[in-house]
Amino acid sequence: MNIITSQVGSASTPGFNIITSQVGPVTTNFNTTTSKAYGYSWLSKDSNRGWYRVAMSSDGTIQTAVVGGGYIYVSTDSGNSWTQITAAGSRTWYGVAMSSDGTIQTAVAYGGRIYVSVDSGSSWISKTSSNNGWVSVSMSADGTIQTALVITGLYKGSIYVSTDSGSSWIVRDSNNRAWFDVAMSSDGTKQAAVVNAGGYIYVSTDSGSSWNQSSAAGSRNYWTGVTMSFDGTKIAAVDQGGFLYITTDSGSTWTTSNAGSRNWTGIKMSSDGTKITAVTANNQIYVSTDSGVTWFARDINRNWQAVTMSSDGTIQTAVVNGGQIYVSNAN
Repeated sequence: MNIITSQVGSASTPGFNIITSQVGPVTTNFNTTTSKAYGYSWLSKDSNRGWYRVAMSSDGTIQTAVVGGGYIYVSTDSGNSWTQITAAGSRTWYGVAMSSDGTIQTAVAYGGRIYVSVDSGSSWISKTSSNNGWVSVSMSADGTIQTALVITGLYKGSIYVSTDSGSSWIVRDSNNRAWFDVAMSSDGTKQAAVVNAGGYIYVSTDSGSSWNQSSAAGSRNYWTGVTMSFDGTKIAAVDQGGFLYITTDSGSTWTTSNAGSRNWTGIKMSSDGTKITAVTANNQIYVSTDSGVTWFARDINRNWQAVTMSSDGTIQTAVVNGGQIYVSNAN
């Protein structure tokens, strides 16, 4: 592993694509006693769909998954059963986030609008007046602060921030970067966003009002996911076709994980950052229970698209694009 120091500056943003992964050093030996079996076994749920993103409440009871070219689906029993919600329509859903209690939820549609629910996903209201290329959304634990990313053209995009639970949105960064994913701390003060298509990781310490380039992890071809601990000190990000990177100082320095070079598509960590799960396209699920020091390969090769977990990492849900929903429960 190597540690490098962050710098602040600007970056260019070429396009993004899917490339073939390579294999790195990971073990399949999993001590279910010491690890409490976090992410050890995964059970299939619902049906084959073009699942794209998934989010859950802090206790894992309420979960919402979206289909890229379909509907929103909600679970109120920790992912065991799912109900199709037609209120927001069939759209190219690209992102979803929810408050810690699952009451406030926001979903974004690529080529569509931002939709907000205040009743745990039962009903949805459009909060933007025109269609746009929304690709990701994140929110604080109480749902008040929200950040959404939009791609408006080739290698062009902006960051929008809401401070009223998604009712209104203000553009905060319009430097034409190909933003792809965003995460934030529990109070929304610290945030991290990744630029796909040959870009960098950017961090904010003022609730998304301003953004600084964290160049320590480098300019990578295809940043596809980012996650953050509740206090914002630990951040992990994945580069599709590259490596997994971790910081424990809010982005000042980054460590290259030994999880290998893979076709990473998504990542999520527990509230304290000790449990981390990352998923890959046409490969396995990779789980760490020691803040990313060691990794275990779980389940089988599937076209994994995204993953989320409860605040303690006990309940985890991963979705397969063109496949099913898979749930892991260490209880």
